[in-house]
Amino acid sequence: PVGSLGKPVFGYAVLQLKDKGLLDLDRPLIDYLPGDYVPNEPRAKTITARHVLSHSSGLQNWRFQANQPLQLAFNPGERFSYSGEGIYYLQRAVQKITGQGVEQFMREKVFEPFGMKHSSYFWLPEYDKNLVTSHNRDGQVAQYFTTPHIPRMLELATKWNKPVEKWLHEDFERAFPLIETRVPTLPTFFAINSAGSLQATINDYAQFLIRVMDKSSLKDGTLKEMLTTQSRINSALSWGLGIGLETNKNGSYFWHWGEGISYRTFFICNRAKKWGIVVFTNARNGQKICERIIREAAKQDFASFLWL
Repeated sequence: PVGSLGKPVFGYAVLQLKDKGLLDLDRPLIDYLPGDYVPNEPRAKTITARHVLSHSSGLQNWRFQANQPLQLAFNPGERFSYSGEGIYYLQRAVQKITGQGVEQFMREKVFEPFGMKHSSYFWLPEYDKNLVTSHNRDGQVAQYFTTPHIPRMLELATKWNKPVEKWLHEDFERAFPLIETRVPTLPTFFAINSAGSLQATINDYAQFLIRVMDKSSLKDGTLKEMLTTQSRINSALSWGLGIGLETNKNGSYFWHWGEGISYRTFFICNRAKKWGIVVFTNARNGQKICERIIREAAKQDFASFLWL
């Protein structure tokens, strides 16, 4: 699992919809997904894909309690605040636009064209053999959360005659209470979630980064916009469209990190100099390993390490 490293990949696919005229980055998502996504909150009706991809929607990061409502902390576009809930809102809008489940959509737009044969937002059978053992903060073997309910999901998919990769939000909402009783029915716990459920090999993820740096499937203007500041964190760090940005005396970089219960991942790339570093670890304390490897390879420090 690579956690939030799935966000840039999903964002890249969303920008392909923009290039095809199927999604306007500045059109409110309510126009694509009708209804009050955030109840009793008029400001939510102005949230756009640009707000979501630049983490300026105002939505909280995640909900973990059954009685925890979606809410806005500020006016959309006002400032940066990292939000997985925002990405999931965009996921639902994309599903409405395309009529596809996220896994199906991502296979078509990114995985298959880029040769990412071992990447998926859902659990593939091969992962049972290829997944490395993960470790908690004490260095002990940690149990992976998702796998226990995968067989039950596949049973429901057969019963419903609808492969899991084609499931929409409504399907997961229907299925979740039948397969998972430990946690409430909320997006952060769903087995397919564009904000956090990506599984990939390091070679596959490098293929994605190479495309961003060199062989883009996006229009030149769209790629430039992706890698241009949309919301600012501080003088060194900002966010583009689905991706973190950093500028220092040595140049400009795009980056992202991922984390889960027992793993940490990170990449940073310099497009002008055509180099990038991506590190996957299988430990809750893995961020320290990522930083040490990248400092040694790049021969410099990065502000993103301090921000995290």
